[in-house]
Amino acid sequence: MIHPLSLVTSTLQPTLNTIKKALSSHTFVALDLYQSLIRVQNKWDPALTKCLRMTDAHTASEPVKELAAAITTPISTLRGLVLRSFPEFLVDIRMASGGPSTSSAISDSTHSTLTYLETLPAYEKTVEGLLNRSQSERSWLMGQKDPPSPARNADDEGGIVNLYVGMSAHDTSARRS
Repeated sequence: MIHPLSLVTSTLQPTLNTIKKALSSHTFVALDLYQSLIRVQNKWDPALTKCLRMTDAHTASEPVKELAAAITTPISTLRGLVLRSFPEFLVDIRMASGGPSTSSAISDSTHSTLTYLETLPAYEKTVEGLLNRSQSERSWLMGQKDPPSPARNADDEGGIVNLYVGMSAHDTSARRS
C-alpha cells in the first residue's frame, strides 16, 4: 500500500498548497475536492477496516495510522480552508469598496462577487454541512453589528446558505452606495 499512498500524498499536497496560496480564487476547487474526498472516505473507511480485519493488522500500528490519515488529513485541511474562505470572502467584499463610481462598467470585484454568489448554491449541501458544524451559525459575520437579516436562525432564512448569500449581497450593495 506504500506506493498508492505515496501517489495520493504526492498528488494532493501540491493541490492543497496551490489552494492555500490563493484561497479566494480556488474556493470552488477546494469545495469540489472536499466533496470528492468525502465520497472516497465513505468507501475508504469500511474497505480499510475490512482489510485490516482480514490481515489481523493492529489498528495502533504506525502504517495503519498512515493509511487512515491518507484521506482524513487532506479532508481536515480542506475543511479548514473552505471554512476560512467564507469570512475572507466577506472581508474581500468590504475591502473592495472604493467609493461611488461614475463609470457604468461593472468592477472586477463586483463581477467576482456575483459569480461567487451564483456558483455557491450548487454547493449548498456541502456548505450547509460545513457552516452548521462550525462553532457558531453566524461566526462568519466577523463582528458585524447588523445581521444580514432579521431571521433569528438559518432555518427562518431558508437555510444557512441563504443567510450567507444575504450577508454577501448586503455587503455588495453597501459597497456600491
